[in-house]
Amino acid sequence: MAARITVDEHFGTHLDAPAHFAKGGWTVDRIPVDRFYRPGVCVDVSAKASADADYRVTVDDIKAFEAAAGAIPAGAVAFIATGWDRFWTDRARYMNERAGVKHFPGLSAAAVAYLAKDRQVAGIGIDTPSIDYGPSTAFEAHKVSMALNVYHIENAARLTSLPRKGFMVVVAPIAIRDGSGGPARVFAILPN
Repeated sequence: MAARITVDEHFGTHLDAPAHFAKGGWTVDRIPVDRFYRPGVCVDVSAKASADADYRVTVDDIKAFEAAAGAIPAGAVAFIATGWDRFWTDRARYMNERAGVKHFPGLSAAAVAYLAKDRQVAGIGIDTPSIDYGPSTAFEAHKVSMALNVYHIENAARLTSLPRKGFMVVVAPIAIRDGSGGPARVFAILPN
């Protein structure tokens, strides 16, 4: 017996390939496989996101994380834990749309530039529908990172349960030929 599935590239926990917003960027099947097994860090901004649905992670948030946990290593996957995944089972609350505008946390373009350019991360993950905050229509954060071949993991789950550092990340997207993204399983491997 074999089942048949049909899914969107950008649904559920998924990977955004750089080609999603960057002409000439890697498609999901062209991202080098070694970029899918990396050290991970987790920047927890859940308290700020809980107080402001439109919260955007700042460079100061990341520098405060680094002051406490050390510099984010080049090639890492940087997760942003907002706690928004707690609304996943209620689509209306998760998308939080009012008067045609979505409201959920994301990253500022400056924070993404810091991660992508200064820290040279391989990927950025978040537990919301997008690394750009809900009201964005220009996708400023996407445009910064994807031009540098940094992939995204969106709609991640349980990021608030991760430690700040000291774990490895495995990202396993469906390798869709010439895909701008694809559903993915994402694992944090914690030390014993």
